[in-house]
Amino acid sequence: MTTPTTEEREQALIAMRAELAATVAALEAATADLEPVERSLAGAQAVYDEAGAERGRAIRAMGPADPYATSMPKTGADLERESANLRSAEAAFEQADRELGRRLVARTSAHVRRSDLLMAKLRLEGRIEQAAAELERARQQPPEQDLLQRIRQRIRGQAG
Repeated sequence: MTTPTTEEREQALIAMRAELAATVAALEAATADLEPVERSLAGAQAVYDEAGAERGRAIRAMGPADPYATSMPKTGADLERESANLRSAEAAFEQADRELGRRLVARTSAHVRRSDLLMAKLRLEGRIEQAAAELERARQQPPEQDLLQRIRQRIRGQAG
């Protein structure tokens, strides 16, 4: 195991701070990306709700409004029209359901990305704090206590 020099610690700290800046920028972008995803989901939810209501109306149209009321016999054309309306409403509802599912997945993915970036930011902040403390301790050590520094000085003295 090698002990990092003060310069290596400083370079590592600089690299971590640059990584933190990039992570913060990505986090801000991911946060900004949430708004259109949420709007899109709200729109898909509204379409789904209306398609469900339309489907319910088509189902109710197939039978009498009041189950105890006397019903008028329906003609073949009426039954065919109601059946076509129900098929159309079912298809619209299924399509709206699939679209809502896609929007929910997109929202979840966007939130997961933001959460991952937030966790990375928090971890980096912890690593930076630790690295800064280690650097400060290393700076406070006298040069003669740093073995690597002493070896370098000996080698430089032999070369010179």
